[in-house]
Amino acid sequence: RPVYHCPLDGAGLTLRWTDENCYWSGSYAEAREKFVALGNRVREQVLLAQKKKNSGEGEVALDVVDVRSLSYDVSRENYSDYLRSMKGNDLSSPQTVLPETDTIDALLLTLRIPGGDGEVAGGVGERERVFVIHSSGTHGIEGYVGSAVQVHFLHELYLRNEERFAKGLDAGGAIPLSGESVRKVLLIHAVNPYGMRHHRRTNENNVDLNRNVLSEDMWRDVRSRDPNFVGYVDMDSVLNPFAPVNSDGELFSWEDAARRGGFEGDVTRLRRQDQKVETAARRSDEPRRPQQPMSYSLGEPTGAISSWLEEQAAALGVFLRAVSAAAIMGYTSAKRTMVTSQYHKPSGIFYGGGAHNDNTWENSIFAVRHAIQEFGGFDFASPSMSSRALFIDVHTGLGKWGEYSILLKDPGSRMSASSPNNAIGDHRRGKLGNATSTYASAASCAQDLTVQLFEDSPMLTFTPDKQACKTGKAFVGVSNGDGSKWRINLVPGRGGRGTFTASVNDDLTGDIYSISPDADGVMTTVKRNQRDFEPEEPPPVNNAWIGKLISLLEEGGMGYGKSGDAGVSAGYDQSVGFLNDGVLCPPPNCFPLTQEFGTRPGIAVAVALILENRGHHLRERRYGHLTSWAFNPQRLSWRRKALRGGANLLRAMLDF
Repeated sequence: RPVYHCPLDGAGLTLRWTDENCYWSGSYAEAREKFVALGNRVREQVLLAQKKKNSGEGEVALDVVDVRSLSYDVSRENYSDYLRSMKGNDLSSPQTVLPETDTIDALLLTLRIPGGDGEVAGGVGERERVFVIHSSGTHGIEGYVGSAVQVHFLHELYLRNEERFAKGLDAGGAIPLSGESVRKVLLIHAVNPYGMRHHRRTNENNVDLNRNVLSEDMWRDVRSRDPNFVGYVDMDSVLNPFAPVNSDGELFSWEDAARRGGFEGDVTRLRRQDQKVETAARRSDEPRRPQQPMSYSLGEPTGAISSWLEEQAAALGVFLRAVSAAAIMGYTSAKRTMVTSQYHKPSGIFYGGGAHNDNTWENSIFAVRHAIQEFGGFDFASPSMSSRALFIDVHTGLGKWGEYSILLKDPGSRMSASSPNNAIGDHRRGKLGNATSTYASAASCAQDLTVQLFEDSPMLTFTPDKQACKTGKAFVGVSNGDGSKWRINLVPGRGGRGTFTASVNDDLTGDIYSISPDADGVMTTVKRNQRDFEPEEPPPVNNAWIGKLISLLEEGGMGYGKSGDAGVSAGYDQSVGFLNDGVLCPPPNCFPLTQEFGTRPGIAVAVALILENRGHHLRERRYGHLTSWAFNPQRLSWRRKALRGGANLLRAMLDF
């Protein structure tokens, strides 16, 4: 049993957790043991309060009235059978920690909600009754800050309960319980336990779990689209500077991967990239190693001078190539190429999955869905007010040192009680149109682009930004009918020489429609890339609570709306599959918040990702420390700011 610097027994939690470093962990095993131990301690307090009440000693008004827990071993095979077997589990019994297991731990707390002037919340209507889901470790190594926030929250709850026991509050000081006076809080710890244990962003299959949560239609779309959708194949040698091979010793082929995914378009660019890799591999003396999981641990740079020089040379080379790509494409475009993710190359960075397991979620995603729907009992399909929830997912890596940004997916579509229809609003459920764009090439930047998204919808006209168009960068034009609701993003050169690949963003719903050129360069094919609507109309809902939430975030110093937010969120307009997006957190009864803590400069973070991924697949352990440096800084100044920011946001959402 490992011994950590902060004791986990009752006396130690009360007397010796005086240093905020107690909330932080140096390993996945330590983080998990702290989370589980504190959950068990709070459960013991609840049981003691119930015992006092039943024995006639009086009622202690604890903040928490029920604690349930469940652990998911994500390394299990036949995972659907494993989840079904959990129905008989005793959720009220203490959790145990088994060493060397990779588990996601879920803790469901039922908390009292104090109302204004002693009234029960919900009876007066002063405070919205909104449940909270808080997840950590979706990106493995990034999970240490989210874990610290969760451990801090549980420790504060434990201390408040101990204070109530010390004061001996009786039933007169308790808040009456009713269906409207309690709030569920679901803490999901270490969504990616493998990545957290081995200091990687991805799981054991190299999958980015924050791009893996796709519906069946979305899987079909991302797997069948051009792998070079946002230029990933063009940047492949920069993003993945090694030649991966399969178990048969054959090099990875973009052309073959695209065809297996269902892509039916032109593969000339893919074939050209495959030829470049083959040529480079023949010239290189780098050994061809099959892609396979390695026995991986957090590596440190070796002390040998030759190895140190080799490491620095590799880092410098990757850095220069990354800077060059950002200069040519523009920083936001290069960032978009990385973060949009690809679904064809299992060894590549930002791999969203699907190619290695026939378009199926990773075990962690099935576990999170079970935790939300089965264990937590959150029914987002119900129009009832009791099913509302905020879903906070914690990440690191983007933004200023120690500061956080709140990233909202399409807040405009969720703020009002009834969103007004714009020029195309009545047609959003119609059949997709065959497109009617007359914008043929980049030769005339002054030419407007006209698009008909649906067969029975009016035309949308977009006027390009002439200066941006001339410089060859992606540019945005706005509809002359309703510029506040529709945006268009055109990326030159993706559909052949002198043509564009375009996407129309619906700011009201978050849907994205791609427009592809035909053989003559005329952009004619419209395809929905993101969420699809059900054919029936949804029941009317009151979304006023979202408006209140947005106001709180904007006006309450909660980090939303800062000038830096736009830079942090830039480039994510084509990204799908987020953990807390519409599949597991469907609107309007679930609202996602992504809390992103800044660490290192963006280029430095990208270089660390590239080198670590290369070292992992070539089984070179010396780069393992880079992801920790990039996503989990050890400096006390960063930890203090991050813990304070995470705790403040969670507290504010619980007080909402």
